[in-house]
Amino acid sequence: MSPTRRRSERGQALVETAVVIAVILSLIMGVYAVSQFASDQNTAGTATRAGARLAGELGNGGYTAGSTASGCQANAKDPCALDRQIVQQVCQVAATMPFVSAIVEVDIYRATGSGGSGDLTDKYTSCAANASAVSATYTLDFRVVTHPIEAYIGVSLTYKYKSPVPIFPLTTQSTVYTVTQMSPHFT
Repeated sequence: MSPTRRRSERGQALVETAVVIAVILSLIMGVYAVSQFASDQNTAGTATRAGARLAGELGNGGYTAGSTASGCQANAKDPCALDRQIVQQVCQVAATMPFVSAIVEVDIYRATGSGGSGDLTDKYTSCAANASAVSATYTLDFRVVTHPIEAYIGVSLTYKYKSPVPIFPLTTQSTVYTVTQMSPHFT
């Protein structure tokens, strides 16, 4: 075998190895990016479950017709005091998602049965402790928790995910929600 041919084969082997390594590294980076998205999606689910659990426990905060307003409540039916606790709970868990670039929205809503979104929604676009609702239509008088007419309440979280891998610039917006039945209050 001539020295030129051996060098040619070594050069070919080197090029093939470089191509294979590049493909394997790309696959590993892609798997890593997808696994991080799945991990953040799981954490978002944990955040909405924590918020829905708290919302179910708080119910309507003991509101009864003719209650007097206090604190941030412009009127007695305003859910702001309860909603802020729920939003803080969701945001506290969501803050542990390492590749989330922004929390877009946290919604608290009257769910239809055990499923999707209802007609009344309180939307929050900030995780600040004194956040105000962008819209607040799910007032305390709709959060009935007297047995046997417990209502369903839902909490959703919308966030922006940015891939940690620069060669896979995946940026997406995702929404996760949880629905639970409010705890009954026996009278």
